[in-house]
Amino acid sequence: MSDNICTSNDDNEQAVLNYGFVIDGHLASLVGLINNNPGICIGITLTVGGTLISGELISGKEYFDNLATLLHRDDQVEDSIRNVLSDEMKWMSNRYSTPDINKTVYIHLKDAQHYSGVTPVPTRGGYWRGRLCDVSGFTIGSMSVIQN
Repeated sequence: MSDNICTSNDDNEQAVLNYGFVIDGHLASLVGLINNNPGICIGITLTVGGTLISGELISGKEYFDNLATLLHRDDQVEDSIRNVLSDEMKWMSNRYSTPDINKTVYIHLKDAQHYSGVTPVPTRGGYWRGRLCDVSGFTIGSMSVIQN
């Protein structure tokens, strides 16, 4: 990670100091792997501030490419604003074209849902970006609620 300072309770655990924040080194490695391989995704459920967030882990490049496309198609936004926002997302996407695993700070999800009890919000999922240092736990695999 950026400071390459590792602390561990034993040889199997890796907590990394990244920009002054302690993050799970295993999660950071997984995010770095996905960032280095756009187009690959994996289901994941995160614990963030006591809330569960579940979706598909995607690269930062894919996240910003998809937002650029969504913003460009949004008929509710004025053309000039839509173009500026879309261009900004394309610029951010280009920054992920050569990701640096040592500077992995954010995690990106598609089809993300926040769970409060058994009710997901939003029900259809959306795009989500969060800081790795705010994730207190994770499970490989996304959640789903079976509605009767």
